[in-house]
Amino acid sequence: MNHWSTPVCRDGYLYGMFGFKKYGKAPLCCVNIETGETLWSEPGFGPGNAIAVGNILVALADDGDVVLAELSPERYRELARDDVLDGKCWSSPSFSGGALYVRSTEEGACIDLR
Repeated sequence: MNHWSTPVCRDGYLYGMFGFKKYGKAPLCCVNIETGETLWSEPGFGPGNAIAVGNILVALADDGDVVLAELSPERYRELARDDVLDGKCWSSPSFSGGALYVRSTEEGACIDLR
C-alpha cells in the first residue's frame, strides 16, 4: 500500500514506495502488476514519491534524499543519491527541461540533471 504517492506504472510493473506510515523505513519496490509479486525492495525511503524520467526512476525519500535508479524489474541498481532537502518530503518531484524540482515542508530545490 502507498501512503502519499501514486506509483510509476511501466511495462506491467509498479515502482514506488510501499508502506503505510513507515516514516523513514518504507521500501522502494518494484511489483509485478499481474501477479502482485514484489521483484525487488530497497528499504529506507519512507512515504516519499517517485517519477520516471526516461529509463530512470527518480525517487524523493521522505528525509530529503533524491535517488536516481534504473527503471528495471530485474534488480535495484542505484545510479546516484544526494541529500538535497531539510524537512519532510511528501510531494512528488517534477521534471522539465533537464531540471528536477523537489520540495519539502521547509524548502525547495532545482537540480540540473543534464
